[in-house]
Amino acid sequence: MIHRAVVSEESRSNNPEPRLNVEPDEVHLVLTGLELDIIVDALRSVGNVELADRMESVLRRLGQNHTSS
Repeated sequence: MIHRAVVSEESRSNNPEPRLNVEPDEVHLVLTGLELDIIVDALRSVGNVELADRMESVLRRLGQNHTSS
């Protein structure tokens, strides 16, 4: 069962109300670059190349933003 609002264990907000991060057709995740890299590797290992490519492009953009700031 997926709850409509999910509270992060590492929430930086003092707001006791959880923010809505689950929609009918989307889930919003907060990941570190390393976590995303691990997911990309796992997706490739099971043959889900299309999704791995999409996530890897996000990882590349993250790297570009990190080096340009």
